[in-house]
Amino acid sequence: MDIIHKHGKPMILAELVEALPMNKAKAQSVPHLMRILIHLGFFMKAKISKGEEETGYWITPTSRLLLKDEPLSVAPFLLAMLHPVLTEPWHHLSAWFENENSTPFDTAHGRML
Repeated sequence: MDIIHKHGKPMILAELVEALPMNKAKAQSVPHLMRILIHLGFFMKAKISKGEEETGYWITPTSRLLLKDEPLSVAPFLLAMLHPVLTEPWHHLSAWFENENSTPFDTAHGRML
């Protein structure tokens, strides 16, 4: 999202692939990923210019909430909530119900939060 936002206008697929820090051999998967992200409302397709039929990708109001430099960005909160230290206890709920530990965090990490 930040790459497209910093570009300042919709990016065509070739520009996006070039700007992404990725293995270029996997570029054929980017259109599929973008189709999913468009469906979820994180990006939208936009015409590059009136005379051309080529379309580019642009951010939506929803995706603005995930931009690093936006004042109301929720990106830091999401990164914290999805950090493995906080998500791992969910994978240990069954074991927690069977043991004497006081919290699933204790079961997952061997200590209290």
